[in-house]
Amino acid sequence: YLGFIFDSKQQSVSIPPNRRRSLFSLIKKLSRKSHCSIGDFASRIGFLVSVFPALQYSSLYTKSFERKKFLALNSSSGDYSRQMVIPSHLQDDFDWWLKIFSDTNQFNPICSEPFVCEIYSDASLTDWGAACDGQRTHGWPFDVDLFASLINAKVGTYVSWFSQLGFLDPNSSFLAFFDRPDLCIINILDHYLQRTRDLRPLDCKFL
Repeated sequence: YLGFIFDSKQQSVSIPPNRRRSLFSLIKKLSRKSHCSIGDFASRIGFLVSVFPALQYSSLYTKSFERKKFLALNSSSGDYSRQMVIPSHLQDDFDWWLKIFSDTNQFNPICSEPFVCEIYSDASLTDWGAACDGQRTHGWPFDVDLFASLINAKVGTYVSWFSQLGFLDPNSSFLAFFDRPDLCIINILDHYLQRTRDLRPLDCKFL
């Protein structure tokens, strides 16, 4: 139904075998390329987005792809027919998807636990807004300096959170990323998590 397998006994959603094999082949071919058209790259992202309901945390593993597509379109004046480079730093995300599509036992459980808190948010080029538990807030267009300060504040929050869990302070690592247009906050956090994996306690339930 709707391109997915719904298991009422197991209470789960999964990708049908034929679709799984097809997606594995598409992503495998793309991962081996060093160049492709922006349009082809964008269409592959679309295929990945289409299976989000059957995967946990899947949106995290398209952020870098979306960022690269955005940068390629920005440098080509929005021309999807132009060629783009597929950088090597995307390989980890490709590997995650290939592992998912090769696992025939993979499924996404349907969660029935009540939500503790729901936050609704939306944004456009002219405004942003959010609502939670009857409270609302919104804002107007911001300047670049203010946005940069916001990003720094967010990173600072992550730094404090990691430090409270007993992790190595990543301030020195983060600074190297701010001038890199090919990286986003997801890459920064992933970079830090991968390089501190051996420092975490074995019974850590957070990461």
